[in-house]
Amino acid sequence: MLQTEIDELEVQKNINSCIDSFKSFRFNAGAGAGKTYALIQTIRYILRNKLIDLRRKNQQVICITYTNVAVREIKERLGSSEVVLISTIHDRLWSIIKPYQKELIEIHDQKLRKEIELISNELSDKDNPKLAKYASLSEQERIDLHSFLFKHRENYFLNRDKSAAEFRKSYESIPNKPMCFNDLIKSAGNFKEVAKRIYRKSRYDQCIQDIENNKKTKVDYDSAFNADRLEYMKFSHDTLLEYSQTLFDKYPMLCRLVIDKYPYFFVDEYQDSNEKVINIIKQLFTASVEIKKSWLVGYFGDTAQNIYDDGVGRKITKMHSQVLEINKIYNRRSHKKIIDIANMIRNDEIRQKPIFDERNDGTVEFYYCATSINQEEIALSFLNKYRSDLLSDEKTLKKQIDCLVLTNKLMATLSGFGDIQSNVSNAKSIYWNEINTKLLSHDLEKLHPTIHLLYKVIKLQISLTEKNSTYKDIFGTIKGGISFSRALQISEALKNIKANTLNDFIFELSKILTNSTFDATALENILQNLSVKLKDFKEEQDFYSYLKSEISVLMLGSENTSLDDADPEETKSLLNITLDQWHRWVNFIDRNEKDKEIIYHTYHGTKGEEYENVAIIMEHSFGGGHEGRDKFKNYFLKLEEIKRVMESEGKAVKTDDEFENTKNLIYVAYTRAIKNLKILYIDDIQEIQGGIKAAFGIDALILDV
Repeated sequence: MLQTEIDELEVQKNINSCIDSFKSFRFNAGAGAGKTYALIQTIRYILRNKLIDLRRKNQQVICITYTNVAVREIKERLGSSEVVLISTIHDRLWSIIKPYQKELIEIHDQKLRKEIELISNELSDKDNPKLAKYASLSEQERIDLHSFLFKHRENYFLNRDKSAAEFRKSYESIPNKPMCFNDLIKSAGNFKEVAKRIYRKSRYDQCIQDIENNKKTKVDYDSAFNADRLEYMKFSHDTLLEYSQTLFDKYPMLCRLVIDKYPYFFVDEYQDSNEKVINIIKQLFTASVEIKKSWLVGYFGDTAQNIYDDGVGRKITKMHSQVLEINKIYNRRSHKKIIDIANMIRNDEIRQKPIFDERNDGTVEFYYCATSINQEEIALSFLNKYRSDLLSDEKTLKKQIDCLVLTNKLMATLSGFGDIQSNVSNAKSIYWNEINTKLLSHDLEKLHPTIHLLYKVIKLQISLTEKNSTYKDIFGTIKGGISFSRALQISEALKNIKANTLNDFIFELSKILTNSTFDATALENILQNLSVKLKDFKEEQDFYSYLKSEISVLMLGSENTSLDDADPEETKSLLNITLDQWHRWVNFIDRNEKDKEIIYHTYHGTKGEEYENVAIIMEHSFGGGHEGRDKFKNYFLKLEEIKRVMESEGKAVKTDDEFENTKNLIYVAYTRAIKNLKILYIDDIQEIQGGIKAAFGIDALILDV
């Protein structure tokens, strides 16, 4: 055994010692160090040595992590155990607080009242340009407007997503408008802002009344939505954290119950946890000390890999400082050259070394190109050169390139499903910052419900073209008696569908699903396999019109919008995308791209992954929005300033959260590489060459295109 491997075992022994003595700890390790392995070994140590005691006391181990993908990975690697509860942070918190409905309803009621107060303050704000006209109305004018709005509520919701001109026109034929109406609706956008708040306040008022009258007696966490629906007694991710922290603050006994039931509490990828989660865990820690109970928290992660805006990151060292720090410096993934530059990028107390001496090859090259050529063309030229170099390199056995790009748009375009991304990015039911989750998540549960349905439809279509597909791919788990001959009859009909676009396929599929000559039970099984129920269909609606209606709601943002309303071209455009593109999208979701010469990813989408040959595409800005403008340019400029001041004055330069976030994003992208890494910067680097040299320690080369 190598000395480095002996040293690595010593780190695990330190963790095991913490388990034996109930000493809370924070295990910090850079990229490729084997954090998940260490976590699993720690849990296995508990199962080997503490299982009898845990069962005797009816106790369990909690392990929370950031994503469902991570949950599945840990479960697969650990194996099944009723003693260990592995889940996302949100799912575990909800399982803990869900039984306390009486207390939750009180908190929910308070939340509603705060929201009503906030809305009232907004509607009285004469300095808000969108609401100023309403704020200036007299009391009687407000009463008259409210009366009119509630009388014609349906008109508002039917037309709110239409253009300004169409929206104003929808009110023209309505009589008895209040005196202030025409002036307010001159700006349709501002009018909608006012009406939206008035309707929402009314719904909240009604909800409070229903709570007081015991008509609403249960509140629920809705993991499928990123926005609260408070009036329906449903709340989303952020509000779950808020309610959880409030409960733990208000009811100390809850801490006692958790401490007694779950003596070992592990947090995977702690740097991504919200500060409210760390506050709750700190409360548990403090309470366990005060009541002298054996309890520990074990944090596993790396502050340099905090790339999400709401992650605690380095703040955890101040928020929860009373834990033992255990650092691991060995890297099991990358070659020495990759590791050395990664250490320069992160520039903190963790300086990694390769655990294996033979990991001493590898290349790192930095190119730039500032021509006016299309980004996609530059990237492809760069990748073709990289590919050619790999093919001629006898030492590199794996020739596949994994290319990391900044934006979903470029990634989708290069991956061959750009039209899908472009269309869905315009959907009014999905916020621009949700595209990565709602359209591109590898975790199917996080896809938008309609996107998830389309995924299942395309999976069905793909299975019809594959020789090794089974009846289960088509019918799912068969419920009810279906003879082989009847199943074969439907299967053959489905396989004979000729379609080029999504619209073609669902139209032909719908005809088969409504064909009375086929076995009704078998047809219903197909729908169930798509997670569609007959009761979901409206009267005289077939599968084709049902799916078009669902897409219409996705694209136009209103359940009251029919296919013929408000710019149906958006819906038609999505339906008319070729099946080839949809196949490539499904393969991306399924990570079924192993046969491709080049696989494309976004920076954020590669966290936790590793690839032999990596290409990174960079530029000054991150996306087209204001927030990402000059993100990387500003980082390299600041890095150059830091180096200059340190060399000339020996002083450190203060950095902000944006600088740290950019550094972490670069670090995460860079450290995916095992052996070979080439970076392409598609912008003029004249101003930032010093910063690039400070970050990577190498000179930039001009890319010939």
